[in-house]
Amino acid sequence: MSARGGPEVLQPAVLPNPKPGPGEVRVNVRVVALNHLDVWVRKRVASPELPLPHVLGSDVSGVVGAVGPGVDSKLLQREVVLNPGLSCGHCEACLSGHDNLCRDYKVIGEHAWGGYAEYVIAPRANSPF
Repeated sequence: MSARGGPEVLQPAVLPNPKPGPGEVRVNVRVVALNHLDVWVRKRVASPELPLPHVLGSDVSGVVGAVGPGVDSKLLQREVVLNPGLSCGHCEACLSGHDNLCRDYKVIGEHAWGGYAEYVIAPRANSPF
């Protein structure tokens, strides 16, 4: 998305092939659903100050195509459905199982690039199998 608005702002673009960092996986996107969050971001209801361009798509499934340092390579080619919630994993809220209350809570497709692409990067913890 390079502009805000209706579905007409969704235009094809060539993006670099992202590389997973430490503790991350790159998922080869097979399916991404239209979530109402995608519409809200386009219409500035959510994240009105989000820098553009941006890749939407929080509901993603696919296959692990690459792993970053510290991630077991046995996970390659595993089918996954990503948990779109991103949190620190270390605060009291996260450790008590309430990661959605984390002060650093973010969402794939809103605060981080999402699955309206061939590939998406996510923490290993967000790709349970």
